[in-house]
Amino acid sequence: MGKFDGYLFYTDFDNTFTLPGGNEISKANCDAVRYFQSEGGRFSVATGRSPNFIQKYAAYFTPNAPLITLNGTMITSEDGETILKEYLLDERVLDVVRFLLPIPYMQCVYFGNGVTQYNRMTEGTLEEKMAYYAALSKPWYKVVTRQDEKYAREVADALKQKFGDLYEFDRSYAQGIEIHRKGSGKGACMEWVRQHSRSPIRVTVAAGDYENDISMIQSADIGYAVQNAIDAVKQAADRITSANTEDAIARIIEDLDRNPV
Repeated sequence: MGKFDGYLFYTDFDNTFTLPGGNEISKANCDAVRYFQSEGGRFSVATGRSPNFIQKYAAYFTPNAPLITLNGTMITSEDGETILKEYLLDERVLDVVRFLLPIPYMQCVYFGNGVTQYNRMTEGTLEEKMAYYAALSKPWYKVVTRQDEKYAREVADALKQKFGDLYEFDRSYAQGIEIHRKGSGKGACMEWVRQHSRSPIRVTVAAGDYENDISMIQSADIGYAVQNAIDAVKQAADRITSANTEDAIARIIEDLDRNPV
C-alpha cells in the first residue's frame, strides 16, 4: 500500500505546473510528481492546451491518469491518443460568434478544434467572417475570444446574460474568454474521471491559478490556489500554496505527505 493510494491529483498547466513562459517544469516539481506516483497517486493535467501540446513535455513528466484538455472539453488516455469523453459544439455557437464580432474592442475570435486554435479572421465584412468560421473543420470544442483586459469581464457578463443557458464562459487569461458547452469544464471532467476510474478514488486534489480552474478546485476534495493565482481562485480554494516560480506542485505534494487524508 502506498501513501497516496486512492489519490487523484489534477493541476492546471500554464503558470501553475510550469515556470513562467510555459516552456519548463522545475526539477523539484518533476521529482515530487514521480514520488507521488511511486506511492500510488494518480497525477495528470487539466489544461486549455491540446493533447498533442502536452506530449511535448514527456521528458518532464508521465501522466498516470487521463489528460483533461481544451479547457475541460476533451478527456483522453494518458498518452493523448484515445478520446475517452468529449463535449462538442454544434453550429449554434455561430450565433455567439455573430454576437461577438461587431464588438469594437474584440481583437479576435478563434476555434479550438483539438489540433490547432490559430484559426481566425480579422479582416473582411461580418458576413465574410461568418462564412469563414462556419467553414472551419470540425470537431469544435471551444471558442476563445481575445480583447483588452479591461473589457474582458464586460464581455463575459454579456455572454452569460445572452447565452448562459447553452454555454460556459471562463476567463483563462487576462485578455481571454473560453466558450464551451454547458456542463463541460475542468471540474466536470475531473468528476467524470473519478467516476470512471479503473481503481477506486477516495481523494481528489486540484491546483490552479485562473478563473477556468475554479470549477475543478471547487469540485476537488482539496483545492489549492497557487500564490500567483487571481483573487477569485484563492477565495475558491481550500488551501493556498507557493507560486509557480517556487515549485508549487512540489509544495502541494509535501503538504499532502505531511497531512494525509
